[in-house]
Amino acid sequence: MRAYLSSFWLKLLIWTAIGVILVNDGGAILMGYYRVGDEAERVAREALRNYRLYDRSPQQALRAALLKAEQDGALLTGFEITREAVRVAVEIRPGTTWVAHRIKSLRPYLSAQGQIDLPLNTSL
Repeated sequence: MRAYLSSFWLKLLIWTAIGVILVNDGGAILMGYYRVGDEAERVAREALRNYRLYDRSPQQALRAALLKAEQDGALLTGFEITREAVRVAVEIRPGTTWVAHRIKSLRPYLSAQGQIDLPLNTSL
C-alpha cells in the first residue's frame, strides 16, 4: 500500500510539472501575439510625434521608432512614411519559455509580427 501511495504522489508531481511547463510556455507565446498590435501602435505614435515635432523629418521619425521599439524589447522590421500614413512593422520575441524554444518545429511560431498604418492626421 505504501509503494502505491508514493507512486501516486510521484505521478501527480510529474503531471503537475508538465502542466506548469505547458501553461508557462503557451502563455509566453500567446502574450507575444496578444501585445504585438499594441506595440506596433506605440512605435507608430512615437514616430508620428517626432515626425511632426521635427518639421516632418523622416530620419528623425525613423530614429524615434527604432529607439521606442528597442526600449520596449521589440524589433523594428519595417518603416515607411507616405503622404497619408506612417507604416510600422514590428516583431516581438516571446517571453521566457522553458521547453518551447528547444523544439525546432515550434521556433517559427515563437515570435509575433504585426504591422499598423497610422494616418498622419491622427491626434496624439
